[in-house]
Amino acid sequence: CRTIRSHFGSRLHVMILYRNDSWLGPILAWTGTVWPHIWLSWLILVLYAVAAFFSEEVLGRNAGSMGHTILGGTMSFLLIFRANQAYARYWQGRTFTTHLFVEMRDMVMFCCLHTRGGQGKARWQWRSDSTTFTIAEKTHYDDEHDRLASVFLANVVRLTCALGVCFKMHSRVCSDGYCCGKIGPYAKWMTDWDRLRLRGLLRKDEWEQVTTALGILEPKEHMPRRRNDMSERASLLSKFDDEAEPPSDQEGQDFLVNLVPSMRPFVVILFHIKCEVYKYMNDSQYNEMPWALKERFVPTIAKHCSSIYFAYEMVNQSMMTPLPLPYVHLNKTLLCAFLMSFPCQLDFKLGWYANTVIPGLVALALLGIDSIATELENPFGDDTNDLDIIEQIHLLEHECMDILELCADGIARDNFEWKRAPDFIVDQSCKPSTEYLCLKYELPLIAWREQEEAKRWGPDFGSGDEPLAACVEGERVFVSE
Repeated sequence: CRTIRSHFGSRLHVMILYRNDSWLGPILAWTGTVWPHIWLSWLILVLYAVAAFFSEEVLGRNAGSMGHTILGGTMSFLLIFRANQAYARYWQGRTFTTHLFVEMRDMVMFCCLHTRGGQGKARWQWRSDSTTFTIAEKTHYDDEHDRLASVFLANVVRLTCALGVCFKMHSRVCSDGYCCGKIGPYAKWMTDWDRLRLRGLLRKDEWEQVTTALGILEPKEHMPRRRNDMSERASLLSKFDDEAEPPSDQEGQDFLVNLVPSMRPFVVILFHIKCEVYKYMNDSQYNEMPWALKERFVPTIAKHCSSIYFAYEMVNQSMMTPLPLPYVHLNKTLLCAFLMSFPCQLDFKLGWYANTVIPGLVALALLGIDSIATELENPFGDDTNDLDIIEQIHLLEHECMDILELCADGIARDNFEWKRAPDFIVDQSCKPSTEYLCLKYELPLIAWREQEEAKRWGPDFGSGDEPLAACVEGERVFVSE
């Protein structure tokens, strides 16, 4: 098992891996088990059973008979039924999460394979021997069409990675924010980290749309006097230095979340992916883009987007729909009544073991099943046993870079770089997710024809020695060669 630590208090946010062929390890475990949730209630019930036993022994008479068996059977049936339903919801969430990331990978792979490109890509795809025709040689054949195709693929990759980050951000906010209207300081901290990550993958206008769709209402004292991109980024960067530690929910005030139904960040990014695909669709009747996606391939990508959206909605439904209140109310009422009456129904003449230890074990079993059901009903968020979505995002990022390398698209690949993740993010994953992907510059490559256009417009846009995306005029960015 991996050694896992927490930065604050006893709250730990990582999916725990363990060896299921061991007995001693799981028995002696504390973190990630039911004990942190039920220990106080269990201790009170054990003390109550001890007090009931000594009271009956002093009085020399029992408080009741064995009529608790009927109530115990009924209540146990309800508990087991709830636990089964919670386990089914857990695996449903796991299945749709896997389906969502599989569809995202397949969409990136499909775009990379079916974007026609130019002479360089044609020579690479139809090469006869990979040992004699290398990626370095392929770059010598890259023409304008290859560069334009690389722009499209770079945008698809960055938006797909941003889609994964938005999925994780939605899981942090959904249960408390979009259901109850507020989130704690810890959820707000982690949401700000996700926003900072998105800023490294999105354009300014896209990022502002995501922030607006998120719906978190900032207190006036936390908002900059003049709202602009630089102040927003500076405010976020100041939170996440090398020694930053997330706050606990007991520190600071809660943050209100707008409950008005609206488009969420995940849907915003999915919309931009579709716009990017239709923008670079090769339709001979309306445009001249022989290097782009053929029109007949666009419906396949649209199906991928629909499948991704369906998986997202199923996960969202799981987070937004708790078990019906009447069922939970009846379950907990009968559980409380049984555990309070059980010690009084035992014969004190059976001895201290039957009157104290047995009630304690029964309380542990029933409280534990109820706690497990509560834990499994919503496997999304930042609780100890929630699904490790950070690992899925990290895997998606690596696979996107590997796909670009397999396609020998060095132009699109060179737009991205890896940065070291903070320790509090590394500790949230059960796998070593020590880095994250972002663009090297604020914006990805712009079309090659705009480079030539920028050169013709003179020295106002730079001398040509500046790095990529260094020449900016308003919202228009030009690439220096």
